[in-house]
Amino acid sequence: MSAPTTVGFNLVAWITPFVIVGAGGLIVGITLLRWRGRRRAAPAAPVEAPHPPSASPYEKILEKELKNFES
Repeated sequence: MSAPTTVGFNLVAWITPFVIVGAGGLIVGITLLRWRGRRRAAPAAPVEAPHPPSASPYEKILEKELKNFES
């Protein structure tokens, strides 16, 4: 009894819910694919190697200044 007739403008009441659900599913699907693509494209964080011993006098001064700055 509460179902609209399938004639004229009332046909929109039948079609609109399916169109909205389909568009929402399409938007969610596209968004998920983009998120997956970004995760794969992101480069991995490089692993830092241990700091080699200072060779030049400038590096020794820099290390000394950094130690003083941190404390």
